[in-house]
Amino acid sequence: MRGVTNRSGGWTGLAWSLGLTVGLACAAPVQAQSSYALSTLKPATTAVPLSVSPLSTWAIDANDHVLGTAEHFMGYAWLFTALAYRPVYTPFVTRWPASTSASVSPSKWVSAANQLSAASPNGQQLMLVNDETLYDVASKKVVGALPTLAPRALSVAVNNSGQVLARIEASRTVSLAPASTGEFSWLITHAATWRAATGLTRLPEGAAASSQGYAINASGTVAGAVTDDATRVQQAALWVNGALQRMAQVPQTASAAIQINDKGQVLVRREPVASCPTGPTVLLNCHVNAGTVYLHDNGVESALLPADARRWIASARLNNQGVVVGRYQTGTVLPTQQLGPTRDETYTVPGASSDAGGDGRAFIWQRGVFSDLTDWVKARGVSLPAGAVLTHAVALNDKGSIVAQMRLSTGAVQMVRLTARP
Repeated sequence: MRGVTNRSGGWTGLAWSLGLTVGLACAAPVQAQSSYALSTLKPATTAVPLSVSPLSTWAIDANDHVLGTAEHFMGYAWLFTALAYRPVYTPFVTRWPASTSASVSPSKWVSAANQLSAASPNGQQLMLVNDETLYDVASKKVVGALPTLAPRALSVAVNNSGQVLARIEASRTVSLAPASTGEFSWLITHAATWRAATGLTRLPEGAAASSQGYAINASGTVAGAVTDDATRVQQAALWVNGALQRMAQVPQTASAAIQINDKGQVLVRREPVASCPTGPTVLLNCHVNAGTVYLHDNGVESALLPADARRWIASARLNNQGVVVGRYQTGTVLPTQQLGPTRDETYTVPGASSDAGGDGRAFIWQRGVFSDLTDWVKARGVSLPAGAVLTHAVALNDKGSIVAQMRLSTGAVQMVRLTARP
């Protein structure tokens, strides 16, 4: 029996997601990784293995400490329906110490049961899921909480100063496409920032009907997107010093700024509007993993992976050195209707899948070169178990250390840390 309290809200209907992830990055000199040390992150209890899930957040700080959520054994409880005692497991924010040992054991990092929503780059500011509270690691105290009543806000990311990027949820009644009849309630969002001292501040949207932020950097610049009523198509946007700046939009495409680092480099996902099925889905802001992710750097745009009907980027994280890791999918994209907004600051997209022949693999992109992460680390001396592949890269720091999910030949999965060595 598990004492798990999942974050509610943010999903209406079917949603496909690789989970919530945060890469912790602090300023560091640019390094080219010549090798990595592989460490398996042990679960708090062998009864509940670690993995990437739709509601999991993973982070790694500049000192290679890993933060996440793990379920801990709490004892036994009498289950009347079974007339027997059953083990009880409860989620806690958990830390794995910096180590290059083959396996690393975790410890509880926050004393009260909770789950990690977001972590600051230095690992000192933690947003907790259950009650949307900001926890300061140094003082071991909760310093504030997002409003849980209207307007209800959910945390997305937090920077080192404790500035939280949030999502305000709102319900709106809209008409279906002309070919359909009736109306329905559509969950829309508004981007906002929050500080313990000043409270919640909704970011301006201009003429847009809704907005969502996906990332925030050290200076408080927010990367995200706005959606106009007239087009019902997302457009990538930045909020600089609280002011809205729409990014250039390519005709007949939708876009979103999904990551931003402290240097102002931005990852933008762009996809053709034509990739969305016709009908209500377009009205609902169809997001399909059929587009391309670009790095914007001082006016120069670089595609991480050229548009390809058989390969597409599903999630990505960016560090301050301009290195990107994440997950790419293979197979034919099968777009499905998205019934609600994604909460994922990495813009992992609900409502899309690959065909039966498709697969997901971790990748790394740096200096303009896209590489499969399994091949990349093997070429740098990492010995993976026979038949094992890295399927998700979920966190990255400025040293180049990576947290990833590894799938064994048996089909079992493990979380691992790849500690970068210059």
